[in-house]
This record gives sequence, structure tokens and C-alpha cells, in this order.
Amino acid sequence: MFAGSKGKQHVRAYSRWDWLPNWMWRLNFYLGRLLFANMDPLSRHIRSFFVLRSVRAEAAVEPRTDVLFAAEDLRRHGYVMPKATYPPRLVDTIRQKAGDALSRPDGRLTRQNPAPDGNHYSWYVKDLASVIPEVQVILTDEIVAAVENYYQAHIRVNTVKCWRNYAVPEEVYAQRELHSNHWHFDHHRAAGLIKIFYLVHEVTDEDGPFCLQPRPRSVFLMRYGYGDRDDYRVPDSLLEDPEHMIKLTGPAGTAIVCDTTVCLHRASRVAADRHRDIIQFQLLPSKTPLASDWITDPRSTYLSDALLGIRDHPTRPTAERRR
Repeated sequence: MFAGSKGKQHVRAYSRWDWLPNWMWRLNFYLGRLLFANMDPLSRHIRSFFVLRSVRAEAAVEPRTDVLFAAEDLRRHGYVMPKATYPPRLVDTIRQKAGDALSRPDGRLTRQNPAPDGNHYSWYVKDLASVIPEVQVILTDEIVAAVENYYQAHIRVNTVKCWRNYAVPEEVYAQRELHSNHWHFDHHRAAGLIKIFYLVHEVTDEDGPFCLQPRPRSVFLMRYGYGDRDDYRVPDSLLEDPEHMIKLTGPAGTAIVCDTTVCLHRASRVAADRHRDIIQFQLLPSKTPLASDWITDPRSTYLSDALLGIRDHPTRPTAERRR
């Protein structure tokens, strides 16, 4: 009945309601799964409703007819692929600057604690706003308008990051999840969490592409019995069905816009001697219009998701996962 809902341990880090008994938290998560088919508890869905209502009351956005179909696709399928292509010179500039920064010890920061073998397998670009100011151009007027139509409110950039994933040896991968390689939903205090993933260089299946289950498929998998990122309780044949899975592969400049709170998603494993560079935006509803110089706001390049209210479920060692 309560598959995947582990009670207070998922909530205590960002909730003031610790006085509730454990059975109420379990019921809270169960009702969230039952009614909304994702991993957020019912209380967060209720809070999101009032957050959005408050934002919309103060910042109603006039919908743009030229992006209505994109907004509807985002609402119905949970993702949309921008049709416009970025200028080749912009794509080349971002690729060169990101590659240079991520290849230099003084140009990067580690994304996580050391792996069990003591090595780091993922790195951020340090001081992204000053190193690659061109990332601001990735967030086009059309994307902004589509996401505003989706939220029916203004938006703000919560974070923008550029990072590189390296191949993880099999013996290390067996001990701990390092690159969000397990199917999961994201969580956020506010209403939804729109992410943009932009490919810095050409990405193939060997480079560990971002993978996503469209919203209807994610709902199906939840109804089928998906548990959580450590214990799927769903056959691999359903989770890895290529007819239903979206893989973000293609040339540099390819991008996807998606709501990761309603779509199951994961990163693929990077093949030996390969790596994957990607830029990720996180967009949230706002009561004020997006500033033209938003990238100068230090909150937009902050590195700690936990302090911004974003939290994945705690993970157990991969070896403990049950299928």
C-alpha cells in the first residue's frame, strides 16, 4: 500500500510538521501517489496549489498564441523539444568555454562527495556566470513564454549549472549511485520544477544521455507499482522500453524542456573513456518578470540544491536494490 513512501525521512529536512505521527506521513505520501501519480506527498500538492494561486493573483501572464502548443505539450506530455536552433557560433563558443573550464582543476568544482574509491566523477564549471555568460542566450524568449504559459505566471531562474560526468568503474557503480542513474522524480517546495537540459557537445548513447519517461508513461508506471529510485518494483522491460523512453541525444545545441516532478527520469551510464557535458536550468514561478540580466543574480548560480528546497530521495547502495 505504501510502496516507496518512507515516512518522515523524506520530509523532515524541509518540513515543520515533525509532530505528526509516522502513520500520517505514510498516508500523506500514499495519497499523493494515488491522486497525482508522482512521489510528492499530498501536503506538497496542496501547498503547490496555493503557491501558484498566490503567484497568479499578483502576476497574471497574458498567454502568447505562438507558444500555446508548446505549453500544452509541456502540460500534457511533461516535456517539449524546442524547435528553434541556436546559432552555430554560440554553440561553438559554449562548447569551447565549457570544455576548457571543465578540463582545468582551477576551473571546476566537484558536484559530490568522493566516490567509494576516493575519486570524483562529476564536476561543475566554477563561476559559470563569468566564465560562460553566453548561457543566458540558451533561455530564449520562446522558451520563457512557453514556461510562463505552463505556469500561467512569470518565471525566475532558480539555478543554472554546467557539469561533466565521467565514466564510473563497474566496481564503484555497484556500491553507490553517483550520476542520478536510477529512475526517479524530483521534488520541490513550490509548484512543479521545470528544467532545461542543453547538450554542450554531441551526445550519443555511449555518452550517458539524459533519459525521460513522458508524463502519461510515468503515470502508467506509477499505477503499475513503481516503488522508488532504489527499489523500482517494475520490470526493466517496462522501464527501458525504447518506444516510450525519450533520450536526449544529438548534436551540440540540442535541448529539452521538462517538468521533472511529473516525469520519471535518469542519467545513463557513461561508457569507458567518454564523458558528457550538459547545461541545466531550473525554472520556477515568480511574481515578477524575468530580469534581462538574471544571470548576474548570485541565486541563479548557487550550487546547493538542498538549501533551495530541491531534494531527491536518500539513496541506498546499488547492491541493495531489489527488482
